[in-house]
Amino acid sequence: MESKACCFIGHRKIDNGVELTQRVEETIRDLIKNKGVTTFLFGSRSEFDDLCHEIVIGFQKK
Repeated sequence: MESKACCFIGHRKIDNGVELTQRVEETIRDLIKNKGVTTFLFGSRSEFDDLCHEIVIGFQKK
């Protein structure tokens, strides 16, 4: 089976509102369910990277 990965690199500062969080959650859910992504890579120096990391960890716990 082919392994697929997704990398998140974003802005250092973001307006972390509900709309952004929902859009990122929907995108990550689609990547997992419909695109077969199993590996996620994150930058380490931005609020966007942290947001994406938190969402992926939340999906892993489910």
